[in-house]
Amino acid sequence: MLQKRLFYRTVLSVAAVSVTGAACADGPAEPGIQERLVIEPSSVVADGLEREVEFSALWVDGAGVSRPAESAAWESTDPEVATIMDGRARTRSHGLTGILARVGGEEALAVLEVVPAVDSLPPTLTRFLFTPSQVDVTSSNTRVNLNASVVDSLSGTHTAIAMFRSTGVGNTSTFATLRLTSGTRQDGRWSGHIIVPAGTPAGIWRLMLVRLEDAAGNVADYLTEDLQRLGIRTDLVVQSGG
Repeated sequence: MLQKRLFYRTVLSVAAVSVTGAACADGPAEPGIQERLVIEPSSVVADGLEREVEFSALWVDGAGVSRPAESAAWESTDPEVATIMDGRARTRSHGLTGILARVGGEEALAVLEVVPAVDSLPPTLTRFLFTPSQVDVTSSNTRVNLNASVVDSLSGTHTAIAMFRSTGVGNTSTFATLRLTSGTRQDGRWSGHIIVPAGTPAGIWRLMLVRLEDAAGNVADYLTEDLQRLGIRTDLVVQSGG
């Protein structure tokens, strides 16, 4: 924390240096008019990586009137934290860096801090499919395969669970925990299965719930009606001669 305060103090003190009627790349100031080179914004906190932050170099006089500082040369004091070109910085890693603009013999500095993005959104279900959609359990158990596509761009999906419930007598419920089988936790395919036991009474087993949770603890519950709105089939037809 002390190092951060010292960094800010150093950068901002340098950025506050004024120039008087200096000849610069975009033309000299009017005689007798004092101007200083500044960067706007002077301090930015950016959350997340690969974010773009735009800076502008300006000449500002004593009355606060500003004009663009054309043809500024830009530099990041720590390119591992952020790079910059033509006033557009791109965040690369977490930390602090100075953003430097040079015009003629003058320069100004701003501060860019890159912090971890805050994950407040739950995972998103983009696809769910179970196969087969109809089973016959007259004489044997039958396996039903489950496949889901899930997106969570920040912390990544941690858990995916599906629940089916029979609509007949007894309202039997069964759960399946899906595992990541391809892709990444930020954008991946999750697979699992349920078993419909032999002799199960004929009827409908309905997909009642798909629960998704990410590594930050955000939870999304997709109920039957939510799944149907997404165009996802929810009814598993069970046939049985028993």
